[in-house]
Amino acid sequence: MDSSRDGLEPEKNLHIDRLAAAGMLRHAESVSRQAHAGIDSRVQPLLKAWTPVVLFVYAATFLLLFTDAGSGISANPALAASYANILLIPLLAGLMLVQGLRNRFPIAEVNPLRGRRLLFLFLGILVFMAVPAASFFGVGIPWWLCLLVAAALAVVAGLSTQAWPKRTLGGTVDHAVQGPRPPLLLSARWATAGLGLYFGFTGAALVFSWFPLAAFVLTILLLVLMGFANARWGLTSLGSQWMKRQWVACALSASLLFCLALIVVKAGMHEPLAGMIGGLLIATPLAAVALMPGRRQ
Repeated sequence: MDSSRDGLEPEKNLHIDRLAAAGMLRHAESVSRQAHAGIDSRVQPLLKAWTPVVLFVYAATFLLLFTDAGSGISANPALAASYANILLIPLLAGLMLVQGLRNRFPIAEVNPLRGRRLLFLFLGILVFMAVPAASFFGVGIPWWLCLLVAAALAVVAGLSTQAWPKRTLGGTVDHAVQGPRPPLLLSARWATAGLGLYFGFTGAALVFSWFPLAAFVLTILLLVLMGFANARWGLTSLGSQWMKRQWVACALSASLLFCLALIVVKAGMHEPLAGMIGGLLIATPLAAVALMPGRRQ
């Protein structure tokens, strides 16, 4: 009798274990669906699609600023150094924001660059650096060449977008069944508005003679903030909370900042009123989306 009971207990325990395991799997799937429902899956494809465009704007601005293209004056290394931070500031901020987005997808497949893509990327960067170097040595650089090199670099970046995460744990998210998302946290809203004001002040300072000093202070401030990137108001935390409208506003503010820099340097516009208007326009997109009520989109 006892031996019979002993022989049946393992089967009973095994049956119970199977039921418990099935329940745990159903619970895990439910938790995974809830977690992914809070993530706007449109953000990552948006950034993948627009990365080449952003890179083109950035590279074209760099080349036009630091060569004699588009102006009647020769490239001046001292002038280039004084405006270098105008490109460094958005770059550092953008890297931290994108890192926050990547942190939302901790388990992902990433295909590293290999073979011809890696070679093309290396050659593109080499040509990109050679253009301003040649300009510094007195070689005339036409504006169309700057745009051509920037476009080539953007194409290489577009071919390399598969280096981004392709899928995450839990699979893809059905946009149609995604539920409403809560508004940004108050700290994130303030940080978003603060980033807009930061970009706006950077643009407004461009027209003044003390811009190099202001840009140096702003860059040091940004480097200090990198140490608090994961705080609730930090840029990495901000990138993990942003949705589609915040990313679009950030790209618009950065593009306006680059446009103002080109106007100031190439057209010699150093009017304080132009700086104030330009700074206000730069700050508006991020400040506007920070103040918008309702769901994150």
